[in-house]
Amino acid sequence: MLVNFVTEKNVITYPECMAQFYFFCVFGVAECYMLAVMAYDRYVAISNPLLYNVIMSYQVCLWMIAGVYGMGFLSATAYAIFMIRLLFSMTILSSYIFIIVSILNIHSTGGRRKAFSTCSSHILAVAIFYGSLTFMYLQPPSVSSLVQSKLSSVFYTIVVPMLNPMIYSLRNKDVNVALKKIIQKVYFHTTKNDFH
Repeated sequence: MLVNFVTEKNVITYPECMAQFYFFCVFGVAECYMLAVMAYDRYVAISNPLLYNVIMSYQVCLWMIAGVYGMGFLSATAYAIFMIRLLFSMTILSSYIFIIVSILNIHSTGGRRKAFSTCSSHILAVAIFYGSLTFMYLQPPSVSSLVQSKLSSVFYTIVVPMLNPMIYSLRNKDVNVALKKIIQKVYFHTTKNDFH
């Protein structure tokens, strides 16, 4: 795909095109369902924190991952054979409704803040993923240009998956400490240069 963006020759055979479409659908649909599963994980962590390890056991997580990729392959097969669309984003929306209701049922402010911080990285990942897709596919044709379409598709196919590990690692205390040190070092370096 990156080679096609750089070169002017954008020729692909029909079997290659279908294979590319199939795997794009597999991983695109799997990512959407994975975000829904992660939303359920955050819901369990917020609503039943004491039973979290029991409810979200290792076996349950494995079954959920298998289900996510199973749905990805099943949906991609349906896409490739029938070229139809499946509604997977309603799953995520209902999960967030349950999350919001659970957070609102928490009486203490500290508890609400902790519950929100539990799912904030996931909300950010969902917002970036669906925001870039929305920007790509829901803009009027008169506004979109070829360059803008290329930038949008690069963003949600390459940049967003690269950002996900960084977004989720921000909950790690060691990563937070290292990030604060880097920010302080950069800030100290720029302010030191400003005085010179």
